[in-house]
Amino acid sequence: MKSFGRILTSWFSAAVIWKIEDGVLWIMVQQLKSTHPLYAHNPAEVKMIGGTNTDHPEDGDPLATLRRELKDETADPDRPEETGLIMRPGFVPEVIYEPPATSSGHQKFFYLVPWTELTGEIRTVPIKDGDDEVSVPRWERADELHRVLYRTHQAALHWTVQRLIP
Repeated sequence: MKSFGRILTSWFSAAVIWKIEDGVLWIMVQQLKSTHPLYAHNPAEVKMIGGTNTDHPEDGDPLATLRRELKDETADPDRPEETGLIMRPGFVPEVIYEPPATSSGHQKFFYLVPWTELTGEIRTVPIKDGDDEVSVPRWERADELHRVLYRTHQAALHWTVQRLIP
């Protein structure tokens, strides 16, 4: 895949899952806490749902990574009673924020995903993802989320609010 004329080999894709209830914009997030001995002392991080294509050669592009991460991180695939969230067939989310690639070529993509375009059940138990403990996904008010959201996700929140709140 190309982005600004570059061939992408390494990327991060995140879903800015949103809904508006009673005039309030809500964003779905989850908290990650490293259990790795070198990083376990760091505070937990609140992030939008997403991940990288690392160790996933089947992810042909950032959108494929997004679709996989939605299901992987919002549902426990080992529990058949929880199906996970899946984007409706044919729905193609808009990229709301794409910062410049790093010097190593790693690219980030933040996709705007309305809650109404998802199906399935949100998992109700924390999971372990590599060295991270991942909380149950939860809704946060967009106007308060900037206080706790991880720094590299802040711009995506900003552009989402600009786009969705008149």
